[in-house]
Amino acid sequence: PQVNLYHILCGMVMDGTMMDALASRGALSIGRRRKNGAEYLSILYEKCHELQAFSDGLLCSWNRLTDGECALQSFGDANGERFDLYRFVRLLERGRLPERFENAASLDGRSPDSLRVWLPFEAKQLILHGTCDEAALRLLELFGYARNGGICVPVFLPKDGAVISLIAEEAEKAAADAMEEALNAFESDRRLFSVRQGVPPLEIANELCHILFGCLNERIVSEEFAAAPPDVPGEGRFLRSVQIDA
Repeated sequence: PQVNLYHILCGMVMDGTMMDALASRGALSIGRRRKNGAEYLSILYEKCHELQAFSDGLLCSWNRLTDGECALQSFGDANGERFDLYRFVRLLERGRLPERFENAASLDGRSPDSLRVWLPFEAKQLILHGTCDEAALRLLELFGYARNGGICVPVFLPKDGAVISLIAEEAEKAAADAMEEALNAFESDRRLFSVRQGVPPLEIANELCHILFGCLNERIVSEEFAAAPPDVPGEGRFLRSVQIDA
């Protein structure tokens, strides 16, 4: 239950439905629409120890390799380079593979675009039917999503949606008002460099919200309400899961 709560409460709710709820209240912006159709915000941090703790060191970061129906994902901090499938595909796109990822590249020679579709599809086949392409299984096992021919991480199915929604509703009742009040207090505070530079307040509030719920997540795991992810040297703290939406 604590592992499930980590993925649902710390990940799906705090870095998902709670953000949407606060955006609907006008407390923050989810993203800025770009000319290529993508919607995202760029965040810059000065490199120093104090800011490192608030940016890379908090449990507020998703990595998700998805085809729109099945997501091979991990949730944790950003204090390193996770050995997961999302990071593997992104590194392939950049043409820069660290040594520990090279074995994965040798298992299958598909392009990054192909891997984005093929791996989630094959993982879904393994979960629903107990079998999948052998090359895909080797990659799933190498990156810790499968073991001994089967998925070994939590799997969330469409039928779990009712329970996840209930947890999200309770979390919003408990925390959304206080989070909105905190964001409103600081999104225009001129002590923040980004405010003085004229960055839109709701975009500043997006990153402030990540810091806020990241701190809440740290409290949640420190009190053992949800599972604490292991700290892997060079990779940070994270746990893997699979989410099937259709």
